Amino acid sequence: MRKFLALDKKTQIDLRKRFPDLDKLLAVEDTNAYTYMAVSVFDRWLGEVDSIKYLSDVSKEEQQIRDSKFIKFAGKLINNTEVLNFTFKGRWGNALPQFRKFTSSTAKENYLM
Repeated sequence: MRKFLALDKKTQIDLRKRFPDLDKLLAVEDTNAYTYMAVSVFDRWLGEVDSIKYLSDVSKEEQQIRDSKFIKFAGKLINNTEVLNFTFKGRWGNALPQFRKFTSSTAKENYLM
């Protein structure tokens, strides 16, 4: 069963204009077209000492709590926004992003989680 369906040509053109520099974003190169954001299961940024304390030797129970927070966040993201996928089509020098929608909620959830 297919997970994605390509969007129509008009929508493809519109999304390419709205989301420039996707090749740079994918390659983690600098671009002024986007603002980067981090998501954390912690209530603050962790310093070096806290990182070692909270990220080393995590108990199974604690890992399940953190995983459940991430899954809850991803669920809210899925329910409150339009989630699309993209890939590049064409030869690399001229490749264009091809935007795709998910064929089902299950496909979307499995992809994001």
